[in-house]
This record gives sequence, C-alpha cells and structure tokens, in this order.
Amino acid sequence: MRKIEELLKHKNVNLTNVQQFPTDQLVKVWGSNSLDTLRIHLDAEYGDDANDGLTWATAKKTLFSAQQMIPFDLKGIHVIILMHPGVYLEDEVAFRHLNGVIRLIWVGEFINTADTPYAAYVRNGTVNPIRSNDQVIIKVKRRIRFDSVGRSVLYSLNQCDFSKAWNQAGFCYWDKIVLAKASEEEGGDGGAIGTMGWCDFGNDDGFTIDTTNMLVNVIPFDCYGIRLIINSIRIVGGNSGPAQATGTWRGVFHLVDGSTFFKKYAVGFAEGFEPVSGKQWEIVNFKQFLCTGPSLVETHSIDIPTDAIYFDPGITGYTAPVLY
Repeated sequence: MRKIEELLKHKNVNLTNVQQFPTDQLVKVWGSNSLDTLRIHLDAEYGDDANDGLTWATAKKTLFSAQQMIPFDLKGIHVIILMHPGVYLEDEVAFRHLNGVIRLIWVGEFINTADTPYAAYVRNGTVNPIRSNDQVIIKVKRRIRFDSVGRSVLYSLNQCDFSKAWNQAGFCYWDKIVLAKASEEEGGDGGAIGTMGWCDFGNDDGFTIDTTNMLVNVIPFDCYGIRLIINSIRIVGGNSGPAQATGTWRGVFHLVDGSTFFKKYAVGFAEGFEPVSGKQWEIVNFKQFLCTGPSLVETHSIDIPTDAIYFDPGITGYTAPVLY
C-alpha cells in the first residue's frame, strides 16, 4: 500500500519498478558475501539505452535510463552506477526512492590495473574497460533531483580510489563528477541545475557544479530537509557581475527548511588531482555560498569549514559573505 501511495504522490515513478524487483540482476559487492547490489554501467560514447546496463559491454548511455532500472523500494540494497568518463546529456533525471543506497561513481583508468576486489568488481571480467581519466559531466536540460520522502535513502556521488581508505592521502580525486546545465543550443532551459530533498548524502562525496549556462539570478540548487556532508566541491561559472551590481545576492545552495549542514573531512587528494588553490572547496563568481529561504538561519545546523574554502566572489572590493 505504501508503494501505491508514494506512486500517487510522485507521478514520475516507474510503475514497472513499483511492481517488480530485479532479484535476478543482483550481485555481491566487492570483498563481501553479504551485501546485495544492483550494478549499472554507463558509457556516454558507446553505450545504448536499449542495453541491459549490467556489464561494460552492454552499458547504457544515459543516467535517465539507469534510473529507470532502479526499483522504487530498494529493500536495503545498494545501487552502484559506474560512470565512464564522458558527457551525459540528460533531459531530466529524478531519483525518488526508498530504503537503500544509490551511488554514482566516477571510474578512471586506475581501475584497469588495480589489484583489489573493488577493481575486479568494476572491471566485471572486462580487460581495460576505461579509456580515459576525463570528467563525468552530467549536463541537464532541466533538473537532476535527489529525493526521499521517507528519509531512508543515502545518495552518494563518489570520485574516489577505492584501493585506499577514505581517510588516506590519495583517496579522493578532484573535479571528476560535474553537474552542469546544458546550453540553450543543447536544449537547456536556463533554470536551476538540481533539487536535493529529504535525503542524506555520504561522507566520501565530492563534485563540481558548473552554472555557466544558467540565467543570471537563478540559484543552482534548492535544498530542503536535507543533510549534506560534502568532502570536496568546486562551483564555477556564476555570472556574478550584473546580478550583484544591482544588489541581487546569489548563492549556490538555497536552504529552505530542515536540518542542513556541510562538513569538512581531512582527506588527501590523489597525486595529480589536487585542487589548484590547495583547498578542499573552491567557489568562484558567486556573491555567497549559501542563502536561506522562508525559515530563519537559526533553524539550520551549518558547519562551514572556512579554512578549507577558496572563495572568490568575482567582484573587486566586495565583501564575500558565506551565508545570506
């Protein structure tokens, strides 16, 4: 009954996924005989959405098609979406699920020769499946949404070397998963990039937000009732001049209500992938990092590690507040 109620509430839920569970597609996670996972492979260049997505040889092409494979009620499983470097042009992708974990994972060339259970799991019997160490760029024409009304889904965007421990130097890569707005020529609507609501984000995450193709006064991400723990982030492309010159302050994240916080983690970046600034977070061409909505600032629990932030508001002589 709960599934039907949620279906009525979120009308874009895949009806097939509400009725069926991909038991025959589950595999054990690397190095474990206990955790069931749904492993989905994406390749923007050679993938095909008509494929089953279960191997690199039968990879899907879009994140939207991968999301359609995921059951609404995860029943505790982990969904591992392995993304080959490339540009993924998406119309709109909405992750709205219950009771599990969904991980979007950048996979680089290190996986071709790494001698670890994780590397073998990702290669999935394929020799040298990854062709480059380029970025995974998810370009959305409208929005990408991460939502869980039951607060029971952990979403994770990983750009990591899983042959190392999460707190070991060289674990994190930098600037490898990019959430971007499609250009007008590509069909982009100029609006916000995404929405994050009523869900958790993991503590080994990192990603880049590229707002180059957004309208000047639009805030890239709306966040409500969400717990954000972001290890590394880069925000670029903001058109700070015209908006700020007229007194319109633009933040990267719009906090609406609920308990929201950001957290610094002391991890090192893999050699060759360190931030140019030497910081964990880089925010360029925005007047401030956060702005709040109807709720007062006091309703949010916000931990801003200012010593880890490289902040360039893009306007000479202006003070750069983090929160507005």
